[in-house]
Amino acid sequence: MCFALWTVITPIIILLVSVVVVQWTNSVDVESYYKDKRVILTGASDGIGKDLAIRLSQLGARLVIAARTDSKLKDTQKLCQKYSQDVFTVRADVGKEEDNKLLVSEAVKHLGGIDILILNAAYSPALKAFVDRDNPAELFLDVYKVNVLQGVYLTKFSIDHLRESHGTILAVSSLAGWLGMPMVTPYCASKHALNGYFSSLNMEFQLRQENISIVIMPLPYVYTTTAINNLKPKQNLMFEPGITSEECVERMIRGLPLKKLYYYITWDGFFVGHLYSLCPYCFDYIGTYFGQLFSDSIA
Repeated sequence: MCFALWTVITPIIILLVSVVVVQWTNSVDVESYYKDKRVILTGASDGIGKDLAIRLSQLGARLVIAARTDSKLKDTQKLCQKYSQDVFTVRADVGKEEDNKLLVSEAVKHLGGIDILILNAAYSPALKAFVDRDNPAELFLDVYKVNVLQGVYLTKFSIDHLRESHGTILAVSSLAGWLGMPMVTPYCASKHALNGYFSSLNMEFQLRQENISIVIMPLPYVYTTTAINNLKPKQNLMFEPGITSEECVERMIRGLPLKKLYYYITWDGFFVGHLYSLCPYCFDYIGTYFGQLFSDSIA
């Protein structure tokens, strides 16, 4: 019995180790890769988006950055212009079709085309149980407009320019797009939808032999202002359940050029993404456990 079990488990372990080695041993010269790349970046006023904009400008990329708050966006632009003058801003609500159309139009006007489209803007409502929300349908719609329709709109309006440049779309997702997590049902549902949309779109691109790459990055818990305000861990945890924004951005920067459909920036994310379908109840238990870490009550 034990021998039969090991004959099944051993090839799985070997396969996972091989994939892990390939995932983190491939490398690209990021300075040469990003030099003069024409990039649209949404959600650039704070957190991961702000740090991404700064890092990309340091690497010589040419940027059009977007967010809803113009003053914060201008602050990001000033920080980026310490390294590059080719940084332009567009105030845009990516949940609105007309704003996304304007964003692409302005990017083409300033940059002459698009090489990389980074869908980083996201909306995560405050922690609250679904049954305690007054208008959950309206909230879900607001979340989906930003977290999902952003990708639909910007893909539609930029696709011809991405074809011309053999470009790349980076969908910034979350491990919540694999797992369920209590108290953040609108966010989790939207990230599941985002993963499904871009996975399906990638298949269509392959069938039609499109020369556009899609990269989905399911991020772990990242210490941004929004994340900390929405999800406040209890004190005295045995371990830190996340990474800093700067570390996250550096891993994203190194992972994007590899053009893998799913790129996980942490080991735990990698194993969740690959093993969830084998043992969903175990991971759902873990999700419930983490929900208790971040909240005094799930009621």
